[in-house]
Amino acid sequence: MKNFILIMCLLLLIACQREEFILETTPTEESFLEDAQLKELVTLIALHDGSFDDVIDNSDCFSINFPYQISYNNVVYSINGKDDLSVFDEADSILPIFPITVTFSNHKQIEILNYEMLLNLQNNCNNGLLLNDFIACVDFNYPMNIALFNSESGNFSTVIYDHDRKTYQSIEGYNANTLASIQYPITINVNHNLNITISNNEELKSTILQYRQVCN
Repeated sequence: MKNFILIMCLLLLIACQREEFILETTPTEESFLEDAQLKELVTLIALHDGSFDDVIDNSDCFSINFPYQISYNNVVYSINGKDDLSVFDEADSILPIFPITVTFSNHKQIEILNYEMLLNLQNNCNNGLLLNDFIACVDFNYPMNIALFNSESGNFSTVIYDHDRKTYQSIEGYNANTLASIQYPITINVNHNLNITISNNEELKSTILQYRQVCN
């Protein structure tokens, strides 16, 4: 009987903790995971944007990891960053020097050993077999603090998102018992030139939706 009473007390304590997490915070701090649309939008922003080097790999589903080399008009060029891409355009005949490593939208990486492997990935992207539904014109300004509560264990914790990779992988790894509250204010960057301060979940969602119509 004592064990039964102890178990019931523990269950009530966990239930109260979950209720306090939701009710004692303001609506702007509710878990963004419980809003399916907002969760999807945050995930799409956190996808890796592979479009910046399309002039080299002819695919926005992935990008080639720096540094690497290319052959252009039988001359070898070293590509160490985005600035090195600005002298080329899509009309140029460019071939990466293999092997290269590429990063996909989900931040996974693989090594490409030859042109046939690269061509296969390009075809898969063109046929919709690779993920590339990223939101290109909206970015999070890191770091972002996220308050977590696990309703099963009753544990609170805080994580810091400091890169799209961590944001994406964290969201993918959360289970149904996890509540994740963005600690506002945060700022987002639009079109690489405009910083916007965001104060709550609804404002974040509406702002992303507004600018997504412009860039996608």
